[in-house]
Amino acid sequence: MTTKATQPTTAPPSTHTPRTASWQSYVGVGINYVLFALLGPYFLYLTVSLVVMLFTDTWNAIVWWVLPLAAYFYYIKKHPVQLNGGLPSKWVRNLATYKWTAQYFPIRLHKTAELKPDEKYIFVVHPHSIIPTFLTVSMMTEGCEWSKLFPGIELRGLAASSNFVGPIWRQVYLAVGYIDASYESAISALGQGHSLALLPGGEQEMIIAKPGDNSLILQNRKGFARLALETGARLVPVYAFGANDIYDQVPWTRSFNVWLSRKFRMVLPIFYGQWFTPMPRQQPIDVVVGAPLPAPAGADRHKGVPQQGTASAELDALHARYLEALQQLFDSRKSDLGHGDATLQLLGASEGHKSN
Repeated sequence: MTTKATQPTTAPPSTHTPRTASWQSYVGVGINYVLFALLGPYFLYLTVSLVVMLFTDTWNAIVWWVLPLAAYFYYIKKHPVQLNGGLPSKWVRNLATYKWTAQYFPIRLHKTAELKPDEKYIFVVHPHSIIPTFLTVSMMTEGCEWSKLFPGIELRGLAASSNFVGPIWRQVYLAVGYIDASYESAISALGQGHSLALLPGGEQEMIIAKPGDNSLILQNRKGFARLALETGARLVPVYAFGANDIYDQVPWTRSFNVWLSRKFRMVLPIFYGQWFTPMPRQQPIDVVVGAPLPAPAGADRHKGVPQQGTASAELDALHARYLEALQQLFDSRKSDLGHGDATLQLLGASEGHKSN
């Protein structure tokens, strides 16, 4: 069930509901979910093939692989656009494939408060889920008509540095509007007047994601609150109901991924959806954008540095207020969206490893 707009008819709508799923929706999901799921194994295959080729056909490996890759890596090192506000493409963001993907589940975008275009926001999105493509479809592109619901809010999404290394993959991430998830990159984007969207749960939430579960690794994640304090940006809680319901994980990979996460800050989940394939289940995903918290006080807005001596107390207080706002958003909308029995669990990283 979706919400009805409470604003006058001249105001932007409060909810975007996609059209009924069609054959195009399967094409969209094939591109944005299935292809995404298969790219990891494909890149691993290419890496192994290159290593084998270096020993069996060294000359051709150098000419056709090593030299072009060396030139490419030199170029991206000299042009780190992911650290300087990104390189979004309006054409890519308006591709029909994102609307088709939204129709498949469907993915619906809900607005609960007006946002001013002249203010900076940090949209803190939950849960991470196994593949958080719902963020790309609902907020980073026009798959759910973001610019109509939130006119003037120009977003940059924070993504892991590894997404800006591989050819093609890097270009797609930049075109959609993602930037490197580093402190310097975030500060640069906010300084240029952009708002940010981030998924604080990271690989830890990928490990614990499963259908029907609403556990978040958030108790000890305060980086987004610190960023808000240092820049004066307003925090906005965002919860995607149903984001964990589209895939199951193979249980025996959990311990391996916990180890992998601790050692290398990465995970390799093995998961399946419909018919035990990478095709996700057709379960509704409702992305609810909450009301912004008041702008944090006590920060030097020009230098981006919190006042000395009060930073820790202010950080804890802002983080606590955010957790309360997120809980209120979850509890106020879960019944309307068909998740009346759901319970939000806020965990630390160690608790997450022991849960499920």
